[in-house]
Formats: sequence, C-alpha cells, structure tokens
Amino acid sequence: MHADVINVLSDNYYVESAVWDLDLSWFISDDDGKIKFNGENKKTVLHPIVKPFLKNAVKQLYDVIKAYEPDMIVSVSDCVYINPICAIKMLDPSIFAWLGILAIDALPINEKIINHFENIDYILTTTNAAYKAITEEVNVDCEYLPYGPNHKRFFTYKHDRTEGDFRIMNCSTNSQSSNIVSFMLALRDLPENINGYLHTNMSSPGDYDLELLIERYSLGGKLSFPVNFVSINDGIDFSSLNEQYNKSNVILDLSVRSSTALTVLEGMAAGCIPLVTPVGALREVVDMMPETIREILVLNSVKYIGDYEKEYFVVSVKDVVYKIMLLNELRKNKDFYNQLMIDAQTVS
Repeated sequence: MHADVINVLSDNYYVESAVWDLDLSWFISDDDGKIKFNGENKKTVLHPIVKPFLKNAVKQLYDVIKAYEPDMIVSVSDCVYINPICAIKMLDPSIFAWLGILAIDALPINEKIINHFENIDYILTTTNAAYKAITEEVNVDCEYLPYGPNHKRFFTYKHDRTEGDFRIMNCSTNSQSSNIVSFMLALRDLPENINGYLHTNMSSPGDYDLELLIERYSLGGKLSFPVNFVSINDGIDFSSLNEQYNKSNVILDLSVRSSTALTVLEGMAAGCIPLVTPVGALREVVDMMPETIREILVLNSVKYIGDYEKEYFVVSVKDVVYKIMLLNELRKNKDFYNQLMIDAQTVS
C-alpha cells in the first residue's frame, strides 16, 4: 500500500499494513513498525511480507489477517501484487471486504490477471484507460478516481518564475522506470543557465548509484540532490518538498510507465509546468492542460512491447532538450508563462 494512502486512512481508522519487503524503503518507521508521515506518528503498524509472487507470501499475509481479523482490506497496487490477497479471498469470500485501488501502469492488462478482479468487492482505478479496460472485461463494481495531492494543505506557489536560472525537477522512487539516465543526459546537453534537481531515495550500488551517475555524466554542480535520499512517500516534511517545487520551473517525468502521476500533480500544484512521456496517468494529466500547449508538454517517445504484451515508452533525449529550451523561451512572454503556471495548478 502506498504510504500516502495509509496516511489518509489512518486519520480515521487504525491500520494494520502488510507491506512487501521490497517496498519498505518507502516508509520511515520505529523499531515497533509504527510509521511516521510528514513528521507525525500514525496509527499504523507495518507487517513486512516477502515478495508477493513467492508462495509463502500467501501464508504470511493469511497469518496477519487471522491475527487481526480486519473488516476490510484496501490494496493499492499494480496487477501482479493482488495475487496473495486473491488466493485468500477465493478460499473464503466472506473473510473480509476487499477494496482494490488498481494503480495499473501499462496496458493491456494480462488476461490471466484480469480474471482475478471478480474476487474484488469494489475497484477504484487511477486512470480512465484502466477503468475502460476493466469494465469491458469484468463484471465488477468499478469507478475511475484520479489520484492526486491535497494541494490546498501542502502545495502552493508564491512567486514569479520568469527570471533567473531555469530549473528542472525530477522525482523518482524507482530509478529504472523513472529513467534517471535520460534526465542526466538531457541536462548535460542543456545550457549552463538550465540546471536540475533530482528528488529520489534510490542510492543503490551498480548502474543506478547516484555518485557514479554524477561522475559518469560530468555534471559537476549542475544537478543537485536532497541531503538524505528520501522518497516522496517517505515521511518528508511537505513544506520542504513544496520549497523544492517552488524553486523549479518544470516538473519532469520520463517514466516508461506510470500509474498515478502523483509527483507531477504535486509539482503542478506548486506552479511547475509538466513535461512528461505519453504513458498512463501522465498523458491523462497533460490532456487536461490547454489544447494550445499540450503538444509541447508531451515528449516524443518510442513504444516497445514488454512482459504480457504491455506497451511501454522510451523517451527521445533530443526532444527533452528541445522542449525544455522551448519552455525556457516562453518565459519571455511573462503573462503567457504565468497563466501557464495557473493552468497547471488548476489541473492539479
């Protein structure tokens, strides 16, 4: 379950959260597993479970369910991660009510997976495309619910950004899907007055070690990072995150797949202009911007077919460079650029 959804639920309910061990880096928690969100202690306890596609994940999850006897399970996940819950629900349909928030990051949905959706009592989808795909295939209560930030509480913009250096912000909780390398390649080829900020919790050894990436692409001081590698969901103080958005002109997302566009919507709420690949929720967000500007905000990408024949997109770095420079040029028309910031906040 995404940490920001836990935050919403725990304002009103006591939450026992089973978390796949590969997602534990999303959370800040104490020794007892109790998490913090935006600096606050939440009524939530984490129960780490092995990767969901392993057989003993079902037993571990079942043990948690039997111990706490939940009235409802809320799952926020890509398709493959519903399988352990589905296995338990098939054994005993009355054991709990199941609300599935399906953050499907690429289409089409695999036929073997979509057949399991009938075991979910109620489905919310984070993209309109996923809603259409599910309702055409499965007879289940389903609703399209866009997934965005509470910008009135956390994200605002306060000042003119038509002067000074042009700053690009990229947020990543998954270095491979968010395409950090393409961001760095583009930044390397941009003029000195255009710099970048990468907000990420990914600092793992190998190709995506951030220190190696900085050294490899000779960016020097052109690209900045948070002092601690923390993710958007990780309990970071929202006022600090809002400050980073407010220092930036563009919120850039070069993901090959996307299920919620949450960080892009946060940046837009704080006055950043979105520049994104044409995938999932990202495309649906940009399609709500004024028609005259949409073509600039969607990057040229090459489609490729991945697992289960899903469609993914790899961005053209040359187009990233071109469109960032174009957006920088648009600042010369202050009235137009400021209206574009207002449009972004309105969409968010």
